[in-house]
Amino acid sequence: MNEADQLADWLRLQQARGIGSITGNRLLKLFSYNPSAVLTASPQKLKAHGFSDAVSLALADANNICVQSCLTWQAQQPDHHIVTQNHPHYPTLLKTCPDAPALLFVVGNIEALSYAPRLAFVGSRRCTRSGQNNANLLASQAATIGFCIVSGLAYGIDASAHNAALVAKTYTIAVLANGLDKIYPKAHACLADRIRRQGVLISEYPPTTKPLAQHFPQRNRIISGLAFATVVVEAAARSGSLITAQHALNQGRDVFCVPGSINNPYAVGCHRLIQQGAKLITCIDDILDEFSGWTPGSCPQQVAKRNLSLNQPSKSLLEIIEFDPISVDEIIEKSGLTPEEVCSMLVELEAAGRVICDINGLYSQSTMEGD
Repeated sequence: MNEADQLADWLRLQQARGIGSITGNRLLKLFSYNPSAVLTASPQKLKAHGFSDAVSLALADANNICVQSCLTWQAQQPDHHIVTQNHPHYPTLLKTCPDAPALLFVVGNIEALSYAPRLAFVGSRRCTRSGQNNANLLASQAATIGFCIVSGLAYGIDASAHNAALVAKTYTIAVLANGLDKIYPKAHACLADRIRRQGVLISEYPPTTKPLAQHFPQRNRIISGLAFATVVVEAAARSGSLITAQHALNQGRDVFCVPGSINNPYAVGCHRLIQQGAKLITCIDDILDEFSGWTPGSCPQQVAKRNLSLNQPSKSLLEIIEFDPISVDEIIEKSGLTPEEVCSMLVELEAAGRVICDINGLYSQSTMEGD
């Protein structure tokens, strides 16, 4: 089977009705990340592995899905890409999430997807001027010392974070809740064009997909899944930013919150997260302090140098990983830790440059010297 046919099968699997990301990833893992094998699997074999008749029917229907429009979109411009989970630029942090999309539609500099470390910024669309200033300051501090800034291209906090990264001339990633043939919101077309030239726009949704309300909570899991931590700058009592924060916690990532006035309705969500255990921050050093003395030392547009003094649990996990590739399931079994604990440590170890994850989701120690 040639590369175009393989990509077509990835697209069919992703767009199959009734096959969500979690089920899709279970199927991909079972069939060694070969979507063609998934689509041609017999109902008997699927049932033997615990999949329902509904899954078999959905996969059978998926073979009839036309994916030519996606392939045509990819061929339209040299910076249009479709990045599957076995692609070398698929973000390894995102791939550790059980509900990671099978593939991503990408516009821009694909190298930005492999850049680390990444920090997500989320917050209210109708933010206060103070919140906007705080987002700009923190994202600017993070970008200046070499972080890639991840956000959702929305009004308010998102736009401020993206702009800060652009001014610092470092990478930024915008995650959209619609197809990349259109920009939403339309008012951010110029901002999106700047991001396209200095970073990437990504989406799990194929071209022509509209920005439906139900897409945004789904989009938020990708924002948090791309980053080692999420910063919430302003969030109302009921806010999409709180959904992103919950995704981050479920993924074993850290959540940091900027406090605000007790009279500010857009600070209620942040204060509630802080009460529940999120770290209160006022500057980038507050984030760095949480990672045992991680000191930045690189220029923008270069991978940040890390100097991470590992705690004993992380050292023990590193001994389990060694230099031979090992799956997350094996690490959990050998360590006796919970999946959440292992995921959190892997995020820290990968951000520190101490482990690497290959295209099959297997971890091994990097060759850098450590303590």
